[in-house]
Amino acid sequence: MTILRSFIAFPCLLWFSLGLHAQQATPPAAPPILRNLTAEQESQAGRWLAGLSLRQKIAQLLVISFYGYFPEIGSEEELRLRKLVEDDGVGGLIVLNRVFEGNVRRAHPYEMAAFLNRMQSFAAVPLLVAGDFERGPSMRLDGMTLFPHAMAFGAANDPTLTRRFGEITACESRALGVHWILAPSADVNSDPENPVIHLRSFGETASGVSRHVAAFVRGVQENAACPLLATVKHFPGHGDTSVDSHFSLPTIHRSKEVLEAVDIPPFAAAIEAGVASVMPGHLSVPALDGSGVAATVSAPIVTGYLRGQLHFGGIVSTDGLDMEGLTRLYEPGEASVKALEAGADVLMIPPNPKASIDAVEAAVASGKLSEARIDESVRRILRAKARLGLYREKLVKIEDIAAVASSASSNALALEVARKAVTALRNRHHTLPLRPEDSPCAVILNRGRFSNDGRAFARAFRRQAPKSRVWFVDETWSNAAMLQLQRDLNACHSVSVASFVSIAGFKKGAVPLPVAQANLLKAVESSSVPMVLVGLTNPYLASYFPNASAAVAPFSNVPTSEQAAAEALFGVFPMAGKSPVTIPGLVEATAEGF
Repeated sequence: MTILRSFIAFPCLLWFSLGLHAQQATPPAAPPILRNLTAEQESQAGRWLAGLSLRQKIAQLLVISFYGYFPEIGSEEELRLRKLVEDDGVGGLIVLNRVFEGNVRRAHPYEMAAFLNRMQSFAAVPLLVAGDFERGPSMRLDGMTLFPHAMAFGAANDPTLTRRFGEITACESRALGVHWILAPSADVNSDPENPVIHLRSFGETASGVSRHVAAFVRGVQENAACPLLATVKHFPGHGDTSVDSHFSLPTIHRSKEVLEAVDIPPFAAAIEAGVASVMPGHLSVPALDGSGVAATVSAPIVTGYLRGQLHFGGIVSTDGLDMEGLTRLYEPGEASVKALEAGADVLMIPPNPKASIDAVEAAVASGKLSEARIDESVRRILRAKARLGLYREKLVKIEDIAAVASSASSNALALEVARKAVTALRNRHHTLPLRPEDSPCAVILNRGRFSNDGRAFARAFRRQAPKSRVWFVDETWSNAAMLQLQRDLNACHSVSVASFVSIAGFKKGAVPLPVAQANLLKAVESSSVPMVLVGLTNPYLASYFPNASAAVAPFSNVPTSEQAAAEALFGVFPMAGKSPVTIPGLVEATAEGF
């Protein structure tokens, strides 16, 4: 995307660029959700702060991970978490998924709520519970509304739906005992081979991403029924890289002018919308800090730019301190001290919580950090807890979860978004819609032998064409089996290929598929059988198969989007999605309708 196109798509960028330096003297201001406290809430926050020792104040800055399910009482895991909460006094928890030998163990909402109630009962100061619910709580839990990825909302092209998504996410989360949504992603996905942001972004235009980010933030925070805290990430933008910060430190090579034209506007839009929290990324951004350190530990980026130039006075949270983009560079305690020196308030997922508390305490004792600096961050956190009313009620009523978890209305909204997102990237010779009477074939490329990927697609495909044939293909297939499949497909009237293979793990510039699967598609593409490519996890996949008769992008691989994609192939509804990213050789990104 060129800078010129970005300016055309987002006129207010001109104001942003010209007005930035004129406003630098304005001191940072807390967002309304953290500013408009009642006298009772202010008093409660003050009482909490006055009752904490230095070490307890430091512990309040830590947010530690748990896995959602209820570990056996008295088990090593349960006792570890209880000690951190009851004895050390950590300030918060964040729910993650646990992976066992490639399989994810996901918790049930009632189980998690019961566990959080137990942990809250041990906390002298209520815990602030976080979840990176970019797709709503279903990102971490079973039994919740299956919303598509952010990029599907970009393709659906209606920020009012995004705001409603934020509202539902807030209410589902609060019912579970979660108060802080570590979403949305404000990253502008400029690199088609970005392995870590990708579908998590609303798109590649500053205008489109900004509108959706602001809509989601307002949905989460301005919902009168259950307002929560929202977070924009990964400042100043993780979209223009093909390096995953979970494993290494990416460098963003853009100039300051391009950053301010493309990457930073969504964060500015979120701040304008009153976002409670900003999360810097584990990114080296030389244009903003020539030292090359990660934004997480960069004072010029956090204090100088985010606080000083964007005037953000809310909560600054680190990204996970356990990510290799940082752990390769610093010891656990060292990273925590550097993040606080840079201006962060929350130390997210420190790999060794005790080491972090010890290191920060030692930094205060040596004068490297002042206690006043610790108080500044703790005060922000305690005011947030008071603003959320946790001093009145920190437990949830488990029986109330059923009223909001995966309700009929929220499921209807998720399906509406998924259908509106489906985009026809190519349709040669009127290949689509498919005709059920032709008994079309489908091949599903999934990520593992025991994966559930494609099950919803297959069910929806067979509902439309009951006599169709469907194959599930994964990396365990032998060469002989792949050759036999290729022969079978030659007898089909058409072949719809639904790919669930992620872009991550493939060499830059290579076809982002296992070699055997790529060869299969090349063979079908060159045959006389029309091939319809459906890239559920990777909309850019269509660029690698220019001779496919048709290509469709749903911009998400959740079961809701699987269903919508299969239905769209048969014309159940018109494909009206607008691609929010450029697919080389097929479509240009659009921000129409914003």
